[in-house]
Amino acid sequence: MSRAGYAPNKVTYCALIAALGREGPRGGEGSVQAFELWKELEARNVELDAAAIRTGMKACVGVGDLPAAEALLSGLLSGAHPAPPDARAFNIVLSGHARAGDVEGMERTLRALCAADVPASDVTYNTLVDGYARAGRPAAARDVLASAAAAGRRLGARPHASLVHAAAAAGDAPALGAALEAMAVGGLPRDAMTWGALVGGAAARGDLATARADLREMLAAGHAPSHALFNGLLGACGVARSPGAAREVLADMRRAGLEPRRDAYLALASGLARVGMWHAVLDTWSEQHRRGVAPDVRMHTLLTQAYGRVGRLQDAARHYEAALAPGSAGGGGGAAAGAAGRGAAAAAPPCAPLPRGPRGIPVVDLAPHNAMVDACAQCGDLARGREVLRAAVAAARAAGRPPPVEGYGALVAGHARARDVRGAVALVRAFHAGGGRPDAQMLDTLATLCVRTGEFRMGMQALRALERMGVEVDKSKYRQLLEGGGRGAGEAGKAASRPLLANEHLERLKFWLGLPNNYYEGGWGGTRGGGQE
Repeated sequence: MSRAGYAPNKVTYCALIAALGREGPRGGEGSVQAFELWKELEARNVELDAAAIRTGMKACVGVGDLPAAEALLSGLLSGAHPAPPDARAFNIVLSGHARAGDVEGMERTLRALCAADVPASDVTYNTLVDGYARAGRPAAARDVLASAAAAGRRLGARPHASLVHAAAAAGDAPALGAALEAMAVGGLPRDAMTWGALVGGAAARGDLATARADLREMLAAGHAPSHALFNGLLGACGVARSPGAAREVLADMRRAGLEPRRDAYLALASGLARVGMWHAVLDTWSEQHRRGVAPDVRMHTLLTQAYGRVGRLQDAARHYEAALAPGSAGGGGGAAAGAAGRGAAAAAPPCAPLPRGPRGIPVVDLAPHNAMVDACAQCGDLARGREVLRAAVAAARAAGRPPPVEGYGALVAGHARARDVRGAVALVRAFHAGGGRPDAQMLDTLATLCVRTGEFRMGMQALRALERMGVEVDKSKYRQLLEGGGRGAGEAGKAASRPLLANEHLERLKFWLGLPNNYYEGGWGGTRGGGQE
């Protein structure tokens, strides 16, 4: 267009933004490019009509920048643009909040719509139902459906299916019955989407028997289930610690004419990993490999962690290398480790360029690095873990991100298992100095280590940091460590023969935990402000 001597105008920009926003998943490369084009158009200072503003709002919502979308809506409401907003503008912002399950943002947008005296559309009601359902509030979603019916709106099956899923997931029998009854009264058939909501909701609450019974009814009614439906059921089997049920679901899947794909095995393995069934994760990978289904980078990452958890560091390293190899994100390196983790990673084809974030910075996946750090820490190879962590920190810095709390936390836990206080403290300090913010798990690990090893001053500092984060510390755990049954009890006894300052830190900790102590009797409480660090 430029070579032909034509400069892109507002219409050109908006057409490109709209087309890119429809490409790929929300938040993907197309959404990022659409957002960047919108920022270019804004910078040109051309007059934008309501349609162009709505296009920009969609671009902002596409990358999750809801404050920017709300600012554009406020501009329409302020009269800065010639055309007043209609329900479409409000619905765009509402959809962003609904997708995130942000009830407060939804209700704020709804109040603005009412204040502007703009009538709600069918899309408004549909979006509200979906948002409340995602937020796990089936009663509120049911109220919206009732309001729509009172306003003479006849909504389709989708919002009812959203309510069915939320009610089934919450085990809210009255809300579930009301939703199904409303569908029957409205003449809406129980279609595949509704059946899928019933199955998915039961699976989400861990009721595998009901989920599978609903699935059988769905098949008997002649509805074809989707891959996504089976994947959710497989994930629920994993979380329920039921590999046997998962095998039956995989058989059901094949009988329904759907061959399990890599996302099916990943869903099952992820569910098993959530409950620590690492050997079952490896069994899942063996079945996937036997079926000739290539893993992607997410499965390689999960296997890196799984092999580390069972003490097989070399196998973990092979999957880590495969996860970083070009093409792994697209499924390259499918023979990376064999059914039992044997063999070298196969050469993989070049992968596509890394996706970019809203500022044009490549999006780097730190999960493989974090998984390998965890594997090294679990297997006691802390030196190798530090090398991998340095690579993760460098990748994060190149992408403009803070150091990974997961990697640092895993290595701190490794030092804790080795009872290495100095190494654990050094890691926490390095993490903080690099711009990271220790999370509750990291600080709790450090505090537990320090109390167990008699480093009461550092333990008290970690506990106080947890309090400043607003975390409710489980004081009973630390009392048990000091009073009896825990290794800290022996360290507390040894502290009695240590110099006076060591006793002070022990007595200060006991005072904070509410245990019998001589903190004030020793004169420390009166001179140091009642035990404050």
